[in-house]
Amino acid sequence: MVFVKTMKWSAVVFIVLAVCLIIVIRYAPASLVPQLLVFAKQQRLIADDAPQLEFFELSGTLWKGRAEKAILLIGDNQIDLGQFFWELDESQLFDRKIALSINSSAPEQILRAEISFVQSGQIEVNNAEGHFPVSLMEPWIPLLIQGKLAFVIDHWIFTSRELIAVDGILNLEQADWLGGDKDMPLGSYMAQISMEQEDFRIQVNDFGAALGVNGLITVNPSSDYHFKAILQPREGLAREVAESILWFGKKGLDGDILIDRRGRL
Repeated sequence: MVFVKTMKWSAVVFIVLAVCLIIVIRYAPASLVPQLLVFAKQQRLIADDAPQLEFFELSGTLWKGRAEKAILLIGDNQIDLGQFFWELDESQLFDRKIALSINSSAPEQILRAEISFVQSGQIEVNNAEGHFPVSLMEPWIPLLIQGKLAFVIDHWIFTSRELIAVDGILNLEQADWLGGDKDMPLGSYMAQISMEQEDFRIQVNDFGAALGVNGLITVNPSSDYHFKAILQPREGLAREVAESILWFGKKGLDGDILIDRRGRL
């Protein structure tokens, strides 16, 4: 009889402790997020050289919270994401997977996406959309234009060293050529990004822009690339731009500029 009572009390204590633990975890403060990211790296859920997030003025819970300011660190460069909101799917943690929905907003930029980090170091991004100024890319890609880049990415799967799959659309809106002492508008453009077998492809088209563009960029796993395009000067294109693009390729009899380049990234 004593043994039975002891077992009953042990079961009650265990249940009470389990309930308390669930409550503590369920209402864990958002301030634990930085520690969770460190833990994820230690468990190799996130690669050591993956971009890092830093949060400031956290509020809410571990599962659903916000930061008044967030910064994305990519190598030696940083991107200000502004206010950052997230919602974590705790059920995925049992499969050693971090899955969350994010939403960030800063001056001239917005980002929404669903992101999953798995133990192998693979990162999956789904239903991503947003926009940001093209100048945000200048630390990595020298640009001669300014404008706004809007995107809708259906899915994007990659590791720190390999692009596995991607499908989406990029829109370059209200592009202007830089380098002159006056406005030199180019127009707006659309790029369809996808994977064909193991090749990363960017198909570029214009919307009747002053500088017409019809081209295809293909990059294969060995980092060899092939860029083939036709640039077409149209009415309204600044003379300085029309003269500058002559350096990009070979001028055809109809005035179009033909580009056909191969190389390694």
